Amino acid sequence: MAQRIITGIDLGSHTIRVLITEYNNTTRPRILGAGVAESRGLQKGYVSNIRETASAVRAALNAAEEQAGLRITEAYVAIGGIGLEGIQLKGEATASRSDGIFTDNELDRCMSYAQNRLPEAENKVILHNFPISYAIDGKPAPVTTPVGMKGLKLEVQYLFVTVLKQHHDAIREVMHEAGVEIANVYPAPIATGLVALSRKQMMSGAALADIGAETLSVIIFENQVPISLEVFDTGSVALTGDIARGLHVSIEEAEEIKLGAPHRFPTKKISEIYSKNLSDVFALVTTHIKHMDRDNRLPGGIVLTGGYSRIEDIAEFASGAVDLYATTDTPLTTGQKSIFNDTSFLTAYGLCLLAIQDDYETAERDIPFTARMKKTVAGLLHQLLP
Repeated sequence: MAQRIITGIDLGSHTIRVLITEYNNTTRPRILGAGVAESRGLQKGYVSNIRETASAVRAALNAAEEQAGLRITEAYVAIGGIGLEGIQLKGEATASRSDGIFTDNELDRCMSYAQNRLPEAENKVILHNFPISYAIDGKPAPVTTPVGMKGLKLEVQYLFVTVLKQHHDAIREVMHEAGVEIANVYPAPIATGLVALSRKQMMSGAALADIGAETLSVIIFENQVPISLEVFDTGSVALTGDIARGLHVSIEEAEEIKLGAPHRFPTKKISEIYSKNLSDVFALVTTHIKHMDRDNRLPGGIVLTGGYSRIEDIAEFASGAVDLYATTDTPLTTGQKSIFNDTSFLTAYGLCLLAIQDDYETAERDIPFTARMKKTVAGLLHQLLP
């Protein structure tokens, strides 16, 4: 694969972040430029004003371009917000060959079967789908791909990640207005998870809780693929509001207190506000994990990213609330391979890795999608992460 320039754009409700990277097929993408701009025209991940959002994207992109000394016309974009959803669906197909050997034909029919069962499909856009598990004649088949195996009936369990069509179309209008062609759109939590979790965590089972300004995204990985994704209507802005109301201070001062600035208030009062808010947040995380039947079944624990990850002792609080090992450390923010001081640019960098995955999939069209997916993710994790 030739050396190439890859750009990732993270459209956060509070901040838009852009990374311009260079990839040469031998090392992880090297950062050439980074840009940040205050989000305007975005609420809870939704585009409320196309022109204002495009202007903010352009401002962040200009800053990154100036650092990199490059003009960018194409980018990978992270899409988030409460319209983002992960849903598991099962597809099935009977063997079409007389010898009972499964081929790509059965995989395609399984995909179509599952896709046709997607609820409210007319209002949604399928961003990506991930095969989670296979079964042949009712028995689990722990393989990378069932192609070449024999049986009467093939079943595939998928995770479909969708977004509301209106939101998806608005993002495309924003990027067009900003003068950027979209190379691909990826769910923000998946881009974040790819770099926030180590490959050991992804393989054994781990959760990511990305607590942004206005939304909480929870995603679970197992066997190096996502098996669930849910976005909740809460975030660090809610904590700022709780502090402002509880202490009768301005929003600006509440934000500073939240981030650890010196203050004049009793520590007990601050702790009570934090405890109530964080308990509500992690109750949602716990509910999701239990709904997926993964309580006490995630050896990799839970990784915390987003604005909340900067709150002092949050990992200890989360561990007690969720009853799992919890940490704010990620492979790219701690240790020998660290390249960031905090988690704020992880989503944009994850997009750059997903762009590399796109390249591999394009180059290996003859390999079944399911095999390409696991092969590529495993390869990227082995090459780039501890």
